[in-house]
Amino acid sequence: MEKQPELFDAYDIDGNRLGKDIIRGEKIPNGQYHYIVEIYTINQNNECLVTLRDSQKIFPLYWEVTAGAVLKGETPRIAAKRELLEETGLFVQDDDFIELFKEKFNSCFVFGFVCMVHSEIQPITLQENETIDYQWISLMKMIDFVNRDDFVPSSALRFIKYYLSIKKISDKHRQHSTE
Repeated sequence: MEKQPELFDAYDIDGNRLGKDIIRGEKIPNGQYHYIVEIYTINQNNECLVTLRDSQKIFPLYWEVTAGAVLKGETPRIAAKRELLEETGLFVQDDDFIELFKEKFNSCFVFGFVCMVHSEIQPITLQENETIDYQWISLMKMIDFVNRDDFVPSSALRFIKYYLSIKKISDKHRQHSTE
């Protein structure tokens, strides 16, 4: 059975759905955009989850935070939940995702989310052909980590840009969980 191509909803520059499909791997027409998500998964120890990309993917053997495309019919929040489950095995509720940003990047809009998890309760399960390793990196050490030569560059730039907001969310969550 032939695998169906992944489809994305096409949006205009203002985020209005155009009623057209974008097919993964095909050139995206000018004036059309699709959505992707990036998830900053933070555990109870104030550490951020990073995964190592499979050798067959774009940016092979590069580290990244969990990320992926929003499929046709999905919302960014639902896509974030699906991507986190697929790539790491972590299951969280829809409302566990705190929207951090939405920004234009090339032919897509990136939605960034922070997700707080308890890593001692749920083990990481890597997705075959996607992720081959993982690490929990202290938020304090993440700036150095994302500046490495083997971290996806666009993701590194966004992490640096939103670092203080990620830290603020994490600190607030940790404060509430100890009260």
